[in-house]
Amino acid sequence: MGFNMSWIFVDQIDLNELYAALDVKSTGEAADPYDLGTGRVPLAGLRPKDGWCAIFGHYSFVLDITIGTDPPRLARLPTKSRAVSCVVLEHANISHASLWQGR
Repeated sequence: MGFNMSWIFVDQIDLNELYAALDVKSTGEAADPYDLGTGRVPLAGLRPKDGWCAIFGHYSFVLDITIGTDPPRLARLPTKSRAVSCVVLEHANISHASLWQGR
């Protein structure tokens, strides 16, 4: 099994705008920060620091939003935003990190 999760941090965007850009809906419930991106909380968003928002997903959610659609859902982010993403799939021995800015 191992560690399998992905996350994306985006600056200069509101969390609700990020949800809309990535086709994600909030449940409105707060999650335990230690469970983000796990089987208990497979998809969760939060505001970790002023000006930044994050979405954590179980398995390869972030790969889907960066390369899984044409055009990628990240193209919907405001041009002023920067996005830092990471995917770790230990069971498949895959890791991927990227920085998106200034399309």
